[in-house]
Amino acid sequence: MTPTEVAAEGNGRLQEYAETRRALAALRARIREDSDAIRQISQSVRRNKTVLNVPKRIGTFGETLEDYRSTRARCAELYELLMDLGMAAAIRDLSDFPRY
Repeated sequence: MTPTEVAAEGNGRLQEYAETRRALAALRARIREDSDAIRQISQSVRRNKTVLNVPKRIGTFGETLEDYRSTRARCAELYELLMDLGMAAAIRDLSDFPRY
């Protein structure tokens, strides 16, 4: 590969990595929302209160966790590729960069 091709591939991977990180942030938000709802239901049950409303999203919590795991795995793969391309240093200054 020529240096230009390597740079083009690296830039494409950086873009893909950024998109994956945004998806990961969205999944984290979904998990927080689902966790809050689960916690509220658990508190009601522990207090022997009748649970009248179960949010529909609770049924998809397992799916959300699986999405989160696969997105994190993808993020780690992309980071390893960026390291191989010598471009990992370009993203290390991100404040919420996940450490793998």
